[in-house]
Amino acid sequence: MSATRHTLDIFCRVIDNLGDAGVCLRLARRMAGGFGWSVRIFIDAPEVIAPLVPPGLTGLDVLPWHAAERESTAFAACVIGAFGCDLPAAYRARMAAQRAAGESAPRWLNLEYFSCEDWVAGSHGLPSPQADGLSKHFWIPGFRAGSAGVTVLPDASAARAPRPAGAPLRALLFCYPYAPWAAWIAQAGQGSQAIELWVPAAGHGLNAACTGVVTVFHEPLMDQAQFDGRLAELDFAFVRGEDSVVQAILSAVPFIWNIYAQDDGAHRPKLAALLDWWCAGLHRDAAAVMQQVHQAWNGPGWPQATTDAPSLWQRYLDVLPMLSEHARRVARRVRAEADLGTRLSQWVG
Repeated sequence: MSATRHTLDIFCRVIDNLGDAGVCLRLARRMAGGFGWSVRIFIDAPEVIAPLVPPGLTGLDVLPWHAAERESTAFAACVIGAFGCDLPAAYRARMAAQRAAGESAPRWLNLEYFSCEDWVAGSHGLPSPQADGLSKHFWIPGFRAGSAGVTVLPDASAARAPRPAGAPLRALLFCYPYAPWAAWIAQAGQGSQAIELWVPAAGHGLNAACTGVVTVFHEPLMDQAQFDGRLAELDFAFVRGEDSVVQAILSAVPFIWNIYAQDDGAHRPKLAALLDWWCAGLHRDAAAVMQQVHQAWNGPGWPQATTDAPSLWQRYLDVLPMLSEHARRVARRVRAEADLGTRLSQWVG
């Protein structure tokens, strides 16, 4: 698509370390590379996002949060506050002053966390008038109709090479420290299926070691494009937070999601909603295993094997071919729909 004159400022306060920064960077890359927008990310932890930025990007600047407070910093045509963060006071005051002078203010939206829950369709896009005369709109990413969609970048899975017969399965272990990863590795290591397990440096606190048929590779932090390319090559992936689970789905990789746990339990219906959406049309046996694996991974612990029934991990391996084929169908369907970047471009006009 030809370049436009549109400008976009994204504001991000880091809460979930790489996750929040990753979501903002992915959207910035989409708008700069796909639509020719000039994009700035103002972030309170530039050191978090800097290693994730692929080299050679044009139309994108990453700036410290306080840079937006300067009087010389003009605001953009579209302004995004990521995950409920407010705008810097001086920046917002300049927006309000322009609105009070009778001129058009920037389009302002609050980019919410991703969800497939039913309530999203009734909340996405709603305006929220502010006391200073400004108005922001709630944008809620998701896969279901009525949501903002998700950010879609070029498909890194297109060049995926087939796995030779008998070769080890390739996998990612990217989870929060409280996931039962050690118990899973112990169970998987006692099986007959060899696994090459990639543990990125971003998986803080995971000192995973080789066990039985599980060979562990610890690798340094990659930029986002490198990560996406590696992810697309995998046979399955343990992913955490929002950014990596969405990217696994877009890359047609069977996933096991370690959702960010909240004290009020709000993560449980969110996890259930995603599984219900993704498992639609999947064979009931495979869908049941997906549900059980996610309950174990996000619950009290990974179940121990018994002598009178296959282990949970063996049952997952048994249905993995069905999961893989279903993952390809889901990815094709999602990529055929208008993504968040397209809808944002149309909304701003």
